[in-house]
Amino acid sequence: MESAGVPPRYLRYTWQTWPRKKRQDLLDWPSKPGPEGRIPWTVFAYGPKGSGKTHITTAVLADLLCRGWTCKWFEVAEAIEEVKAEFADEVYQGRTMKALKETPIILLDDLGAERLTDFAADTVAQVLRYRYNREKFTLVTTNMELEELDSIDSRLGSRLGGREALQINFAGQRDWRL
Repeated sequence: MESAGVPPRYLRYTWQTWPRKKRQDLLDWPSKPGPEGRIPWTVFAYGPKGSGKTHITTAVLADLLCRGWTCKWFEVAEAIEEVKAEFADEVYQGRTMKALKETPIILLDDLGAERLTDFAADTVAQVLRYRYNREKFTLVTTNMELEELDSIDSRLGSRLGGREALQINFAGQRDWRL
């Protein structure tokens, strides 16, 4: 999980440490990458802070890593800052954006927590449109509701909430860290 960029705090977020009932629809992934198994284009976990969104999506990511998939974990605000910094760097120019677009499976943690500048909104929308159009599996966590995603891009709510997406609504869950 470290090689996938999972921060040290979240390395323990696996199915073994998930405190609630396991969801079979999140465990039935293909055993390896390839055409024999299709997975939804996204798992979209939304709800209040501390409700378990990062834990469950990181557990899915860990499971997929164990099954041979190539995955990368991103905290959205940090990824946007890296993309911005790489525009001026001749050595690393575009490395983060390429990883955001091309990695077979990514986790975008805390969408909407970033300061919503035009650059941030454009970057997030570009990444999600690219991945959606190419059916690249994307895990997303956010405190935003589907309707609020329209502030980033008018099409995001319907794509993340559409029938090709698996939504996990944590509304009503209390902050389990308290």
